[in-house]
Amino acid sequence: MEDTSDDDECVYVVGEFNNDITDVSDYACHKGQRVKFSWTHAGTIVKATLRNTK
Repeated sequence: MEDTSDDDECVYVVGEFNNDITDVSDYACHKGQRVKFSWTHAGTIVKATLRNTK
């Protein structure tokens, strides 16, 4: 994901899998910074949420 704001906050992704596993991406903390993330877990459904550090 990419931080698109110049607001001194970070963005990150939280993934909640259907087998009770939660994973968190690295943080993107400067406007224009991109962070790749990849998760591998047993399970077929993930709820992915983009969040910021407000």
